[in-house]
Amino acid sequence: MKKQKWAVTGILFLATIILLSGCVAKTDFENLQSEKLVLEEDVLSIEADYSALGIDYAVLEELAVEQEKQITELSDECRELARDLQGAVEELNKTTNALSMATMEIERVMVDLDVVKQELADIEKVYPLTGFDSVMQLEDWIKEYPINTTTTYIDEGYRSALKIQDQGMKDGYLISVIYDEDERDPNVGMILNGVEIGGKFYVWEPETGTVYYWYTWLER
Repeated sequence: MKKQKWAVTGILFLATIILLSGCVAKTDFENLQSEKLVLEEDVLSIEADYSALGIDYAVLEELAVEQEKQITELSDECRELARDLQGAVEELNKTTNALSMATMEIERVMVDLDVVKQELADIEKVYPLTGFDSVMQLEDWIKEYPINTTTTYIDEGYRSALKIQDQGMKDGYLISVIYDEDERDPNVGMILNGVEIGGKFYVWEPETGTVYYWYTWLER
């Protein structure tokens, strides 16, 4: 009887342990199921994030390609602008050189203009050329510019007469240069200076300065 009691007690103890073990195992299983669901949700979330990242990467890659294209186009534009700038600089240099040459030409012309103005002023002082008031005035003027040269050839006399004519123009007088051919010998002639005074014409030899009335000279 006592042995049967212990046997029943043992059986009840084992049953209790088995029941408790079953309860523990069931709880762990449920926990594992919960953890599994959580992990599955995490996986789905990660997959969604990965998919989104894939889309973002594709977009970024397209943007990178587009930006690279834009950079290439900008580089081409920069090179073209650099060529245009170089051309503009060359054109500017040409224009600067042309301006410099034009400035030099203007300066040269201004110098020539000053010379012409001075010459014109000198001419205006004696213009218009006039004659002498009297033979005495002519003789006094001739004495101021003597030609102390005896000429042998006609061209020498001609140069002397031109000098007197030029000096007369500077002083405001109209003096002529005349070639008087010898009627007896066409190969012989003389160079004279001549002026009109009071309606009469007077001449003189450049070398001597002696004044003659024209007809008096012809009668010599």
